[in-house]
Amino acid sequence: MSVSILSNEQISILANFASEQNLGSAQMIGELLHNQNVKTSNERYSENVQPSFALTDDSDTPENVIDLAFYWRSNSWADLEQSVTLRKIRDIMCCAVFPKVGEQVFSDTVGKPVYYQYRGGNQLGYVSSIVNAYMVELLVFCRSDRKWLTLNIMYKECTPAADDIMGFKLSLQQVSGLKAKLKAERDAIVEAGKLKMQRQAEEQNAFDEKFKALVPAGSKAVIIAELLENKCGHNDDYYGSETKRRVLLSFSKHTRNLFPEMRKAAARFEPTKYLADADEKAEHRENYSMGRGTFLMKGSTYGGWRIRKIPIWNGSITKAELLNIDYSAKPAKPGKKKKSTQPKEYNLNLAKVIVDNEKGELSVSFFQQPTRDLVNQLSEGGFERHGDASMVFIGAISDKAMEYAVAACTSKSTFML
Repeated sequence: MSVSILSNEQISILANFASEQNLGSAQMIGELLHNQNVKTSNERYSENVQPSFALTDDSDTPENVIDLAFYWRSNSWADLEQSVTLRKIRDIMCCAVFPKVGEQVFSDTVGKPVYYQYRGGNQLGYVSSIVNAYMVELLVFCRSDRKWLTLNIMYKECTPAADDIMGFKLSLQQVSGLKAKLKAERDAIVEAGKLKMQRQAEEQNAFDEKFKALVPAGSKAVIIAELLENKCGHNDDYYGSETKRRVLLSFSKHTRNLFPEMRKAAARFEPTKYLADADEKAEHRENYSMGRGTFLMKGSTYGGWRIRKIPIWNGSITKAELLNIDYSAKPAKPGKKKKSTQPKEYNLNLAKVIVDNEKGELSVSFFQQPTRDLVNQLSEGGFERHGDASMVFIGAISDKAMEYAVAACTSKSTFML
C-alpha cells in the first residue's frame, strides 16, 4: 500500500479549520499532522526524510475537510491508534460534520455511529432518528459527491462503529443542525425547480400565441430540427443524448413520415441544409418497440442535427425557435445532386488515352517508352509529364490537345470522344 506525503496546503486546510473551531493553534496542529504523515512514509519506505512544514492560509468547506481527513488517515497510519494525533483528527472531523456551539447534549441512540450493509461492504452512518421498531434514519457522508444524505435502514442491519476514524458520537445539537441544513438544501432545490417550471410555462404560453398566429389552415403536423448533444457513456453501456436546440422548419397537412418532405424542410435552415441531399443512410426508420421513430440524421444518431415530424396537439407543440421565413409557403425542392461520371478510356496503337470530363483532364499513358519526337509532339499540344513517370502525360481537355494526342498515339486522324 503506497503512502503519500501531503502538501503544506493540504495540511494547512485541516489545521486552519481546527483553529477556527477552537481546537488549538493552527501551527501546532499542522506540525502534529505533518509529523505523523512523514513518520508513516518513512516507515513504509524505510527512509529518514524530514521535510519541513510551513503553514499557509488555505481553507476549504467542511465537506472537503472531511474528505481530506480521510485521505490524511490513509497516509498516516503508523502507530496512530490511541495517539494524541488520532484524537485531534477525530475532533476535526466531528466539528466538520456540524460546528459545536454552546453546550452539547448526547443521547444513547441519536448521534451514535453505526455500520450498515451496502453493496457487499460496511458503510458508516449516524443515527438521526428512530423511524419505527424496525427502522432507523441515518445521516451518511457520501465521499464521492462530498455531501451528506439521509437513509432509512433496517435496525437489525446496523452494528456499532466505535473503531472507525469517524467512530465518535454526534451531539443532539449537531444532528438537528445537520438535518436542518440538509432540509434547507432540499427546499432550495424544490423551490428552484418550481421557479423553473413556472418560467417554462410562461415561455410555452407565449410561444402558443405566436404559433397559433402562424399555423396555416389544415395543418396537422410540423417538421422540426433538433440539435442533440451526445451523452453516451465512455466507460459503460449508457446511450443517450440531450436536446440543446429545437427549430420549427415547416408545417404539414398530414402526419405521414415522408423523407422527401423532411429533406425539403431541412433546406430552409442553414445548419441543416446538408441533410437535404444526404445519402439514404441518413434516413432512419426505428418504428419498433423502444425505437426513436422516423427521422433524418447523418452520422451518429446521438449527436448532431435531427429532422423529424411531430403532430400538432391541442393547437400547439412544445416550444421551438421560429425562423424568419414565410411558413405559409411550401418548402422548395432541394437541387438534385449531380451524378458523377466515370472517365472514358480508349486503347490506341501506342498508348491509352483517358478523358476525365469532371477534372477537365486528358491523359496519355504509353505502353512503352515514347520516342523524343512523340514527347515533343505532345508538348506542343499542351501536355506535361505526370510526376516521376516518364510514360504518362497530362493536359487540359481541348480540341488541340485531342488532335495532338491522337496524332501521337495512332495513325488514325480522329476518334469519337
